[in-house]
Amino acid sequence: MKFKKHINSKIDLYVLLLLILNFYLLRNGILFGKFHPVDDHHILYFINENINLRQYFYVLVNETEVGNFGTAGQYRPSYWGILLFETIIFGKNTAMYYLTRAIFLSVFSISMYKVFTLYFHRLTSFTLIVFYLKMPFLGGIFNRLGPGENYSTFGMSLILFGVYKLLQVKKQEVDFEILNLNKGYQLLLLGSLINLGLKQNWIANSLG
Repeated sequence: MKFKKHINSKIDLYVLLLLILNFYLLRNGILFGKFHPVDDHHILYFINENINLRQYFYVLVNETEVGNFGTAGQYRPSYWGILLFETIIFGKNTAMYYLTRAIFLSVFSISMYKVFTLYFHRLTSFTLIVFYLKMPFLGGIFNRLGPGENYSTFGMSLILFGVYKLLQVKKQEVDFEILNLNKGYQLLLLGSLINLGLKQNWIANSLG
């Protein structure tokens, strides 16, 4: 019985089902995905530039708004930082871009599930995430590689995991330790830094 309880505490079957579901939803992109000229034009531009890792910071500072603040109507440092890195690493291999987005969406789903399970039964939490994954707007986001919303799911995942850590302490489901609090706040900070630099108005809205 103790062994079975230990296994159940380590492996959540609903989490495994969420992983399978997310990868199933994005399977066509991973297997047959292509670049789209409208949303993925920045990726295509950098691919044509044939940039390598040694040129990363030079291109980031000189060819994007990261090093040219005020020259564009928006400022998205984390968007350009992540997109340029992906382009250098993945190149023309669209399967790797879509695989990364499947991972982003999976981590996001699991982070929501973890927060929900603090208040609802695991089956209820799982069902709520499934309803979310069925929403049509997700296809419009994750069937493209270029939109910043792809990256915001990862940033939001970190925020939710941070919230989960802090709520665990508040509900006394884990021992009250400064380390637990620090982990929660660090995840919140990192997720916020990623998301604030993804869309042109998110930094301004946060300051307001």
